[in-house]
Amino acid sequence: MPGFQDQFRDLAAYSDQGLEYSTPSNTAVKMLDALVNQAIYHYNDEQLGGWSGTTKKMFEADPDFAMGKIFTLGLECFASNREMTAEPRQKLIDFSNKSKTLNLTNLEKMHLKAAELMTSEDYYGAMETFENILAQYPLDAYALHMAYFLALTTGHTARLRDTPASVVKDYKPGMPFYGHVHGKLCFGQSEMGEYEASEISGRLALDHFPLDNWAHHALAHNFEESGRAVQGALFLTNTEPEWTRGTSFSHHLWWHKSLFYVQLGDFETALTLYDDTIGPMTLKAGGNFPLSDGSSLLMRLQLEGVDIGDRAREQALKWDRHSEDFVSLFYDGQVCFTNLMAGD
Repeated sequence: MPGFQDQFRDLAAYSDQGLEYSTPSNTAVKMLDALVNQAIYHYNDEQLGGWSGTTKKMFEADPDFAMGKIFTLGLECFASNREMTAEPRQKLIDFSNKSKTLNLTNLEKMHLKAAELMTSEDYYGAMETFENILAQYPLDAYALHMAYFLALTTGHTARLRDTPASVVKDYKPGMPFYGHVHGKLCFGQSEMGEYEASEISGRLALDHFPLDNWAHHALAHNFEESGRAVQGALFLTNTEPEWTRGTSFSHHLWWHKSLFYVQLGDFETALTLYDDTIGPMTLKAGGNFPLSDGSSLLMRLQLEGVDIGDRAREQALKWDRHSEDFVSLFYDGQVCFTNLMAGD
């Protein structure tokens, strides 16, 4: 079975794709590439010490790495409570002021603008800025990743198809993230009801890189939305050794697997998946996104008349720790119905 990337792009490799950074450090750029890989494929590179270890190595190689600061501070401030992230927000503001005296590349300047907009919670403006980056630098996989997830965050469904479609022809077989662009396209096509085209894109993505759990996720959406629950359950069962390698996203694919059984009326299997896997994983992770998988599965089962016992109370206790994280209609709704199920 193939593994995740262990050879990362240096300055010359990035430059060959039209992406220029101001650092002289090859090691810093390689660690940035390692972070991009971990973000896109939803895993922690244990050899590098996971996300925090990779970040540490990046700044040990170049403490002043401009793109490294833009990347890490921008993500720290994204979709988070302003008070809880006051420090990284201030660091980004300070870096932005200092940047006027630095010799940043055009690419870094555009990324800094996008990060500033994310920090001020102008997600639409940040999305457009990342799209502008792609117009000039179509092989910037991080810009694609952020434009895409900002479209998801802000509910611009057509962009989930159109943004990867705008750059997919620039990627050639053998290039980094060639398959993943097709995986992103697969999800967008499915959300737009283009199920046949979506399945072709998703299969191509997995042919290129079987560990791409976003492509697994996109195909799961396709099968569920097109009413192919049997095929979806078999697909996730047969590919389980691959998608479980993405440790920070696999809980969501377990959830999708359970939904196929709910769709098929096999509530016992769905509840068993909660007890054996989804519940323990989401309660242990404890974040808003994992908890939403656990609580929404319990809600579906309860609506089907299944006795869920005290399981919702465990979820509600975890949700209570996140009540002040940030305002989100999606997550706030999860908190509401989980507490109702728990009898609170």
